[in-house]
Amino acid sequence: MTKFNAHKWIKDFKYGKLDEAEGKVKPFQPGDMWSNDFDYVGMLKFGAQTVKEMGLETLNNLYESFTDVNYHTEAKDLGIAIDWMEDMQGIEDEEKVKDLLEDFRAACMKTLKEWKIKWKPSTRTGRSLAMTTKGRANMKNYLANRDL
Repeated sequence: MTKFNAHKWIKDFKYGKLDEAEGKVKPFQPGDMWSNDFDYVGMLKFGAQTVKEMGLETLNNLYESFTDVNYHTEAKDLGIAIDWMEDMQGIEDEEKVKDLLEDFRAACMKTLKEWKIKWKPSTRTGRSLAMTTKGRANMKNYLANRDL
């Protein structure tokens, strides 16, 4: 079995070089771990729209997905934000979490831009975010199954 090359796959996917069987990916959900049909682009798009209101469980699952597929650079600020959220005591901590999540979203967008994937995140936040873009359909389904 050959080693999976995510960067080659993304390039081939973008330029339509994959046949139908190879091009199928499972839509990303926070908590997904590496597989042959892992949705790297979906993970980055999800990350690029991450907000504190998603809750610790979702953010922890998202962090696990990023680190499982070795996207540690992008996930760095998310991991720190989760630590701050777990110990949050005041408005200063909340502001720090917002700043860290903003840095995380920027890291996700930077990677998407490096891959030459043209996509713009929604400007909405919270539950209504899932209603605005096709890229958020997965989040809508995920959040619908949670009690927020």
